[in-house]
Amino acid sequence: DVQNIDLMNLAGFCRNCLSNWLKESADERGVNIDKEDLRTQVYGMPYDQWRQLYQREATPDQLKAALGSEQVQQLAAHFGVPVDQALKLLAAHLPAAVDQASPGGVLKS
Repeated sequence: DVQNIDLMNLAGFCRNCLSNWLKESADERGVNIDKEDLRTQVYGMPYDQWRQLYQREATPDQLKAALGSEQVQQLAAHFGVPVDQALKLLAAHLPAAVDQASPGGVLKS
């Protein structure tokens, strides 16, 4: 199955974005629908199940495409590491950081 980061790089949005937009639209119209129900519809199965079955760690190339070369170079310079090492570190640690910052797929404000 296509990875969300690939969808972001190709289309500018991913399945999570789509389910969030559907939830916002439903809320605006007074339609009571659970976000997890929407995610199940978008993913074709419960989100956690999809993640276990299909989600893979983002590759350095996927991250570079998503973030842009300039941002990756700035991060590498900030941390004093080569770009390739910065990308490997991001690939290893970014998914857990995003999950921690957005429990249930919602970014804490």
